[in-house]
Amino acid sequence: MSGQPPPLPNSEPTPAAPTALAGVLGVVLLPLLLWLRGPWWAAVAALAGCGLAMAPHARRALLLGVVAFGWAEFSRRTANSELFFPYCVLLAALVFVCAGEGNFWRGVQWSAAVLALFFVARVWQQATLRVLLVEFVVASTLWELVMVVCRPQQPTPAWQLAVPFLASALAWLSLAL
Repeated sequence: MSGQPPPLPNSEPTPAAPTALAGVLGVVLLPLLLWLRGPWWAAVAALAGCGLAMAPHARRALLLGVVAFGWAEFSRRTANSELFFPYCVLLAALVFVCAGEGNFWRGVQWSAAVLALFFVARVWQQATLRVLLVEFVVASTLWELVMVVCRPQQPTPAWQLAVPFLASALAWLSLAL
């Protein structure tokens, strides 16, 4: 007997590696995002980082976190602030897929929080009602698609990488609406 109580049903151990990785990313990535694109980009990344700290597989989260940072850099280089939308969709999908891997509702809650913060930012930025409605329809549709595609089965690691990237690409394409 090890002296530890037995695990509760449907509970999973939280590995220390993702939490440590989230801390390292926070120390490096958040100040860069704050400097490159401003407080809303950093705030969304910080919230997503909290959700990703619960992800069982840190490497996938790290890879897509780098892709998210790529959106920020692309936005800076092109001076296109509209890229905040595919960036946030990528982070919301990433949080759902990675943090929700062992717990569907945890993924839903964290990804919904990322999208909610995106809309708070857009209201703060005084986006028009038409723009907010289009972004809401596109973001909620993509969010639902991510949940439908990833929920029925345990997605393979390649699928976990592809789904958030595809959602982000579709969000980028929707900017033409």
